[in-house]
Amino acid sequence: MGLKTVMSTGEILSTLVTSIEDREPAGKPQDISSHDSIYTHFAAIDAITGGINVNTLTIIASPTGMGKTALALNFAKNISILEGTPVIYCTYDLQPKDLVQRILSSECMVEYQRYRAMKLSSDEFSRLDESAQMLSRAPLYFMEGAHEISLQDVAQYCTEVIKTCNSESGVLILDYLQLMPEIRHGQRDNLDPFLNQLREMAAVLPLSIVLICQSEPASETRTNYQPYFNDLPNCSAVQNYAHIVAVLHREEFWNSSTSSRGQAELIFFKNQNNPVGTVRLGFEPSFSRFVDLVL
Repeated sequence: MGLKTVMSTGEILSTLVTSIEDREPAGKPQDISSHDSIYTHFAAIDAITGGINVNTLTIIASPTGMGKTALALNFAKNISILEGTPVIYCTYDLQPKDLVQRILSSECMVEYQRYRAMKLSSDEFSRLDESAQMLSRAPLYFMEGAHEISLQDVAQYCTEVIKTCNSESGVLILDYLQLMPEIRHGQRDNLDPFLNQLREMAAVLPLSIVLICQSEPASETRTNYQPYFNDLPNCSAVQNYAHIVAVLHREEFWNSSTSSRGQAELIFFKNQNNPVGTVRLGFEPSFSRFVDLVL
């Protein structure tokens, strides 16, 4: 027929079967680290998302104090250490050294305040040294002064890091939306152009972009304390351009008498090609870390 852009179902199925056979040699289980999916190594999150795919934009939102930066750091550590995938972390608020200290506190299970004061036992110093050595070998990069760098420059740095690491893909974490220069000096109420730019950036580069976002603390006024999708800024743009949208919620932040102390919910309002729903995690504030919840 001469229509090169039209494919029959048979041709599509043939491509899919070939892809599956390439990924899964006979007699061997499929490797968790496929080139399409990057795993957070939180069992519940990876189960509902199938991993955060390359060429996608994920938005994780919450009001102040829920632990969204802690979760983003947990992602960065797990992906870089356990997956071996390079992670570029752009911080628009805290200093990179502070974030690395939080990762070390989490990894060696030393309370962050005690770690900063260096009031540690010999065993804790030993664990800290071991964690530092492991983290130093991870392909984890922090971008200092990101609030003065354009998104185009960030994209260039990501390309260089992925090439340096000899990797097929990478993860870019932007922490967080409202402090990025494009938003601070642009239209806060119209996120369409910016989110479209991020989505196109993820599509063109071999990147999975995770955007951290501040949402309205409207949960405080509700009897069930649950966040709604409309709490997100410019939620129509978020709905249009993000592939995954999840809101982090800890009821104990609003209700100290809750039976869900030490627990968190990650509520998926959008989850492209996968079901929406809520996953539960454990939260250990002393170590700034989330863990798989064993019920």
